[in-house]
Amino acid sequence: MVYFLLIWLLLACTSYLLGTLILKTCFSQQFRRIGDRFFIALWLGIIILANLLLAISLLVPLSFLTGIIIILGCSFLSILLPSIRQEIRILKSKLSINLFLVILTLSLTVALLTTSQVTWVESKWYHYGAIRWLSEFGVVPGIVLILKNLGITSSWFSLIAPFNGSLVNFRAGALVNSFMLLVMLGHFLLSLWRGIRKQTQLYDWFAISFNGLVLLYLAISDEMQLIVVSLSPDWPIALGIGMTAWTMLLTTNSSQITNNPSIFKQKLSLIPLLLGVGAITIKLSATPLLLVAGIFYIWHERKSLGRLIQGMIFTTILVIPMIVTGLWTSGCPLYPSSLLCLDVPWSLPLQATQQFAAETSSLENWFGEPPTDTIPLFWLISQWITAKNLNLVMMILTVLSLGCLIALSKRLRKSVHGEIWLSGVAILGIIFIFVKGPLIRFGLGYLLILPALSSSIFLNQRFLIKNKELIRLRKSKSICGIRRIILVILGTMMVISLSNPNVLLPSPLSDTRLIKKQVNNVTYFSPVDASCKASVIPCSPQEISDIELRNPGLRIQGGFVKKLSE
Repeated sequence: MVYFLLIWLLLACTSYLLGTLILKTCFSQQFRRIGDRFFIALWLGIIILANLLLAISLLVPLSFLTGIIIILGCSFLSILLPSIRQEIRILKSKLSINLFLVILTLSLTVALLTTSQVTWVESKWYHYGAIRWLSEFGVVPGIVLILKNLGITSSWFSLIAPFNGSLVNFRAGALVNSFMLLVMLGHFLLSLWRGIRKQTQLYDWFAISFNGLVLLYLAISDEMQLIVVSLSPDWPIALGIGMTAWTMLLTTNSSQITNNPSIFKQKLSLIPLLLGVGAITIKLSATPLLLVAGIFYIWHERKSLGRLIQGMIFTTILVIPMIVTGLWTSGCPLYPSSLLCLDVPWSLPLQATQQFAAETSSLENWFGEPPTDTIPLFWLISQWITAKNLNLVMMILTVLSLGCLIALSKRLRKSVHGEIWLSGVAILGIIFIFVKGPLIRFGLGYLLILPALSSSIFLNQRFLIKNKELIRLRKSKSICGIRRIILVILGTMMVISLSNPNVLLPSPLSDTRLIKKQVNNVTYFSPVDASCKASVIPCSPQEISDIELRNPGLRIQGGFVKKLSE
């Protein structure tokens, strides 16, 4: 727990400073409210830091020392700018003892709930392995030949790698996912407080509705609870979809925007695009989000060729590390997609890449050929729904989203503001997920957008018309009462935390029995229980054949290539 809290503090400070640096230097506009600027800066900073670390992993391993140097260096460079220091002073003026107690209580609660052993199957299958490769060797050519999953590039892994290496015996796998849970809860509570105090805009209600639905699903879904306490990029993608949708609503609300002196004179419509690009570097399931965010930016900047070119340059810089890493590890810039794959010595055969991609996107691969006396599509859908309870939940959310879209249709025809863009994200996202991989964890963010948008419009209209607070508060008495409640909760959390066996770090991963194997000049290890976890590398639960070291002098750090037939 203590390790989590310390690294969270470092991540929060660095991400905020990096994000604020972007907001202050690149945009000729800024958001009026400090809370909105804070959370947007956090998200922008997280994306920039993750991709910066991914770029650095092409050169050096992402050790703990490397991570600390990058974090401290970015923070120091950011605070050199006077406007950043001014923003920090404004933020400091908003802090109070009550707010500090809320943040501390929330942090302890999240740490207590998430500092348990990672048990998510995909993390044990290849997430830990990907992290270990990055932390010990950086990006390695041909790693896809060891295990197909290792060819998947995610900037999320590069953000985790420096802080979940051998220094902590790979015991902090859930560190960054739990940090994002903390950020989401903070955003949710801020928006809820605005609702209580009658200070809400439509985008505040959306933050309340979307994050509230995410928390509800998290409370009832064992699968999502396992994902949060893991290294899985599915969690930040779900939150990132909601955050990008929220910024679309915010940037189209002119009353919340003021002028800001900057270098590049960009408008705030670039922010959803940057978040969309950042999301796709985490996982390709964010493709629909990026597509709509790109159209959103082009629509709003269609009259300024200069800003469009600048926006293209910014997004290209952000996506280059992912593309180069993909080419270096698998020969495919968008692996596991076979699009633009190169035939290089360290790549899989094209057919093998296509087959691997089809394993998650084709229902026929899941359920086999349908009987001859049935309609294939209906049979596959029925098999899919009955295969897993969460598939039924996904279908219900899809139908609910369709109903919300119909209910919103009249409003959408009258407006080209934020609502129509959110609808586009939801529709394209749901279609994409059903085609590419119909699992709710891939598309949770898309499935919740329209229900959240509908409820936020309803709440906004209701409380705007009635012009009343959700809860009438007498300032002095309410603040004292809230402080007492927070102190009681904080005291309880501290007592529980001190008695927690994971007070410093989560418990270590269980040992994995390994079998040493040899193929040509490559020595690797294979787990008996089909799960490598964070075992010594190279480790693969699958048989390896026809590969050799790319540069025998560098051993496994030099990478792997296909063995040429003699």
